Amino acid sequence: HVIAAGNRHGAAIGQRGGQGLWRAALVVRPSLVLARYNLACGLALDGHGKAAIGQLEEMGRAAKDGDPTASNLLEKAKAD
Repeated sequence: HVIAAGNRHGAAIGQRGGQGLWRAALVVRPSLVLARYNLACGLALDGHGKAAIGQLEEMGRAAKDGDPTASNLLEKAKAD
């Protein structure tokens, strides 16, 4: 299962190295905010600030629609 693999392997190699896995997980399930958050972190670490912000904006829409995980991860992003 791509999503489980993305979370398992992406976490093992870190947000930065897991970008391909996070993207694959989002193709399968675009609403997976943990993958979107990790992708945003990896993009930011690699100097792709605009792309990272785009991912965070997607999370903001999910939070606005009532997704508590998106809200929590956006709060966490403020400290990261």
